[in-house]
Amino acid sequence: MNPKDLSTEQLDQLIETLAAERHQRSDPIKDLEAGTRLQATLNPIWKAEVVAANKHLAISVQERGRGWCHFAFNRQTLADLTSYFTRILLGGHLEALTAENAPQQGQAPMPPAGSNRIN
Repeated sequence: MNPKDLSTEQLDQLIETLAAERHQRSDPIKDLEAGTRLQATLNPIWKAEVVAANKHLAISVQERGRGWCHFAFNRQTLADLTSYFTRILLGGHLEALTAENAPQQGQAPMPPAGSNRIN
């Protein structure tokens, strides 16, 4: 099957089917090594809503090649993300990491975000 022969709807369905199949497999998804280059969507479309039934914040992010990706965060994970993003914004880490002045001497690098907790 050549993906170029598929309609947009058929391609979306194929992506959804493959993602569901991958989700069911037990082999781990390879972790990203520090400094790994990857393609990213700049300022993606996103929306969020509180899911009162299970006290989570549901966030949906749109990526043109994969459609909508949905995530649900509990209170602790939201607190961790808020703390991490606040440190980045208030610490000036975005401003410090320009092409001309990548990590400066004496400036501690931001630790990677994430958690080893299973939520």
